[in-house]
Parts: sequence; structure tokens; C-alpha cells
Amino acid sequence: RLTEGQREVIILHHFVGLAVRQIAHVTRTPQGTVNSHLRRGKTALRRCLEEHGPERGLSDAALRIIRQAAVDDSGLRVVDGKDEGDA
Repeated sequence: RLTEGQREVIILHHFVGLAVRQIAHVTRTPQGTVNSHLRRGKTALRRCLEEHGPERGLSDAALRIIRQAAVDDSGLRVVDGKDEGDA
């Protein structure tokens, strides 16, 4: 489950398109805290998907955003389960 802060910054970043700096300004939150909320929120969403799968009420748009935002331990973005470097 996401905290209110995590939910807010994920929406502002991935749905509204604001940069971390802009989110920090709008929410009057330090940039480091915004980054933490993004990272922890994406981790929580990823765990939810792993445990329950997409059938737990996440829309296709939400799933697409989560997949695009997911970063594996090597720092490569993961898109539809494949590293961007895979071809």
C-alpha cells in the first residue's frame, strides 16, 4: 500500500509529467524526500504486481507507467519484462 506522499509524487511525476525539482517546489518537500517517495512507491507497486498480478484493479495505463518506471538493480529501465538493451 502506498503512503499519501508516495501516491502524490508518483501521480505528479508519471501522470502530470513534473520533474522532481518541480514536485519538490509544488509540495514544499525536499528533493531528496521526493526521490525517496518515488523510489519506495515504485518498489511497493512492483511488489503488489509480483504478489497479486495486474488483475487486482490496476488499469492498463497504470501498468504501463509502472513498467516504464521500473528500474532493475543494474539501473537499466525494464520495459515489458525486458531490459532496453535486449533486442
